[in-house]
Amino acid sequence: MKNSPRYIFNFVIITGMFSAPLGGAFAQGGLGKYGAPFLSISPYARQVAMGEAFTALANDVNVMRYNVGGLGNLQHTIFSLHFHKWIDDTQQGALEGALPLPSRLGVLGFNLTYFNEGEITDLNSDFQQTGGITTSNDLVLSFGYGRPLPFLNNKLTFGAGVKFIRQDLGGVSASATGIDVGMLFVLKHVNFGATCKISPSAKFNSSINLPCCRKPFAAARPCGCPSARLIPKATASTN
Repeated sequence: MKNSPRYIFNFVIITGMFSAPLGGAFAQGGLGKYGAPFLSISPYARQVAMGEAFTALANDVNVMRYNVGGLGNLQHTIFSLHFHKWIDDTQQGALEGALPLPSRLGVLGFNLTYFNEGEITDLNSDFQQTGGITTSNDLVLSFGYGRPLPFLNNKLTFGAGVKFIRQDLGGVSASATGIDVGMLFVLKHVNFGATCKISPSAKFNSSINLPCCRKPFAAARPCGCPSARLIPKATASTN
């Protein structure tokens, strides 16, 4: 018996066609312009390594955060849990899952994201420490549904979801709801994806807008490029 490992690498070219945040988040934005900034921080290693260009791939259990339209392509029940420290004493984590319904009726998904901004030292108007400490805890709970549309050989999937946002800062809390919609079109060598996230304002002492955006993307798999993962393959031979 002789083992011959065969390594298959995946090369995926991600092309961001354009990303235009609604309301001019980057053109007009400044520090503190938007509430719940943790919504713009990704807790997932794979997506961060790709520069968060995941809208047109959307092929794992983390689709709720990037493109709910990808739910319709998930074929197995999947659950994921992680928690890690981020910058300094900040912490973040997420629990998510996908549950395909029988008879190809679609896929249900959920996501619970947690973010702790650590301890914040209180300062007075002269920027002197007061001895007080402020803490912050943020939560997002999302539910979604996706399914293949009954044309184009089920290569086009659509999804929609609702999310509940809560942010606690120094004993003051704010909450809001949001809606996500997305689609994914999968062809042999290219994917097209689009998502739109709509969130109203949250209110602490006054109303503040939450991040909203729309993101169309394309992902290409060049001809001849091998498949997605490193796979050892055993072969048998006789002497």
